[in-house]
Amino acid sequence: MLLLALTILGAAGCASPGSGASPQSFEFHRDTFAFPNETLWLYEVDPDTGRMSHRRRKPRPDYAQRCFVVVRAAKEFHLHARFEPDLAPVAPDELRSAIRSVIRRSPRRGSTEARRVVIPGFTGLRQLSEVHGDLVRREAGGSWQSYVQRGHWRMVFPFSAVQRQRLADRLAERLAGDEPGSPAVLHVVRFPRLTINHAVLVYAVETTERQHRFLAYDPNEAGHPVELVFDRATRRFELPPLPYFPGGPVEAYEVYSSAFR
Repeated sequence: MLLLALTILGAAGCASPGSGASPQSFEFHRDTFAFPNETLWLYEVDPDTGRMSHRRRKPRPDYAQRCFVVVRAAKEFHLHARFEPDLAPVAPDELRSAIRSVIRRSPRRGSTEARRVVIPGFTGLRQLSEVHGDLVRREAGGSWQSYVQRGHWRMVFPFSAVQRQRLADRLAERLAGDEPGSPAVLHVVRFPRLTINHAVLVYAVETTERQHRFLAYDPNEAGHPVELVFDRATRRFELPPLPYFPGGPVEAYEVYSSAFR
């Protein structure tokens, strides 16, 4: 099983609840990165057959294969940072130290208000990453951290309808209400084909009689949220068509959520 897991990690790619109070709900255009995680491939859908083909992107992108790194970091900033736009910005070395302090904290539980890392001069993560994109990219982590994320073992085992239902209901309950819980990082995958092997950050939900419609931050799509839909009749998760995925059913499970994930 260890050999199988290591093989899977080598083939993996970013396109193929804890304690502590959150000071405010997660907002896409404030709490996400201004830059995308790029794919190594360009994807094209045949309009007649719906089949997707791909070709290598040239030149090779500078910032790619970091989907888990990006969404983990976005969650860590939400759990551990406090942006203070009315304070004067600090020098680059001091800002680097603050970013490192956030990134080194756990994505599985939040800081108390008193222990949050203060980041002065910015309204949120998006503005920070617009102004200091290179600094934030360097400190967030390397692509290897997407390959060795501890929860990857879970995708090799079957997913049942009951497990999908429990996950969807638990996330919906956690994200709904007057004080939504912290956002959840989901590994979305098709195994063993790996037509998608990706991470998104789910932060809001709309529940109807037929569906849970989750809003998610997709690190490949920096400009807008995407929807991950759970159909309550079929008990399946589905993603819409995306530039790197033709759309359809996916499996999903939460990572950065426990000692084993």
